[in-house]
Amino acid sequence: MKRNQIAIVALEKQQWEWAVYQVGGNAVEKVAGGILALPDSDAGETAQEHLIRRRDALLAEWREQRIAYRGMRLVMGIASTDALIRILDLPTRDTEELREMSALQIEKMSPFASDQTAVGHEVLASPQENSRILAAGLNLEQVERYGAVFREAGLKPERVDLNLCARWNLISDQAADDTDKTGRTIHLLLREDACDAIATDAGIPILFREIVRRDGLPAHDYAAEIVAQTTYALAICDLEHGSSEQNAIVVMHPGEKHLAGLLEMLQETGVSQISARSIDHLPDLCEGLARRATRGRRKTLNLAPPAWRLTEMDRARRQRLLLTLGAAVAVWLFVIGALHASLYLERQRLNDREREHAALEPAYQATTNTRQRVHNLLQYTDQTRSALETLRDISGRQPEGINLNSFDYRKGSLIRISGEAENAALIYDFRNQLDDSPLYTELDLSSIARAARSGLETFRMNISLPPATGSGDQP
Repeated sequence: MKRNQIAIVALEKQQWEWAVYQVGGNAVEKVAGGILALPDSDAGETAQEHLIRRRDALLAEWREQRIAYRGMRLVMGIASTDALIRILDLPTRDTEELREMSALQIEKMSPFASDQTAVGHEVLASPQENSRILAAGLNLEQVERYGAVFREAGLKPERVDLNLCARWNLISDQAADDTDKTGRTIHLLLREDACDAIATDAGIPILFREIVRRDGLPAHDYAAEIVAQTTYALAICDLEHGSSEQNAIVVMHPGEKHLAGLLEMLQETGVSQISARSIDHLPDLCEGLARRATRGRRKTLNLAPPAWRLTEMDRARRQRLLLTLGAAVAVWLFVIGALHASLYLERQRLNDREREHAALEPAYQATTNTRQRVHNLLQYTDQTRSALETLRDISGRQPEGINLNSFDYRKGSLIRISGEAENAALIYDFRNQLDDSPLYTELDLSSIARAARSGLETFRMNISLPPATGSGDQP
């Protein structure tokens, strides 16, 4: 039966919570469980020795309850204060890219070298082509120390999870959860020794953090510190994810009463929606860790280091990576070389065209000058609208009673005439006669005035001529 059983141990600072579950498919059934109060460290005792004493106390309790733990798989839950945690919004849904990006972000924060940090991630939401993930890192030496201590007892450690993630899963799994799914909510999880904060936007986490450790603080000081850290958490959320129009705070506490005065003091944060609820109805922490280890095994966070290093598979993977990198570099060099060759050829073609243009320029200028001379010759030899022809036409259309005083002719452009008449009607009749002539394109009777001395009507008229024959060939 041990093959179908799994041990869960939530490693907290003040106590260890443990449980043994019977696993069948995605269903888990609790077989045994309890809470182990941790013994205080003895003077001069190392961290390793103290960890072994804690383990021995747990094993003694298991033996007392006749739990055959040897060979049993083990899932460990780690306190959030032991890990580096970041919520990241990344522009991809590819699993490998998410793994690499989360590892890079944790390496930037970690005080340890990359090969001394156990890194994992968990996808919280995947809107469109983006992903919001929880990335976490843990000192690899600490993980290995936990694993070695339990492995010496005959257990098989296989997963390292975060207790805070398990608590959030228990909260979010509740059908009666009253969290706001539209705005931003800060969930304050009160415990005997500490307070955790989980911030969500529309129900999706954006912050996981233990914000206050009590360490013997009086109730009032403990509440004041929670308020200060909650204000700081709200500011961090606004800075990293933008401000929200709807903010709420939910105080989640064990027992029937929450921390005295906490709700009133939280009014200082400026958040109008503040409420409290008991979490006694929730399953225990080990239940959350067990659900994550069985139902979402491949999707949930696992900070356990791999069981092997530098195997043939690793070397083959590195070789494939090097081959891929070499191929990418070769393709890059080919593309860059082709681009430079293309630019060189284009420059050579441009230089050839410039030389051809320079060679043809004299011939082009000579041709242009010849065309201009031909144009001018055709213009002055066109007698269709010559001065004599237009004067003959105007005189022929001139009514009796009109005398022309001037005739100014500009070939292919304009004729200006002026004269006098006995009355204005003769002038308008004269203009109408000229309108019927096909020789002109436009007539403008610019002025009519009566002369004071002679008493006759004087006029001026502008007659437009079309361009002379051959002008259409002008460049």
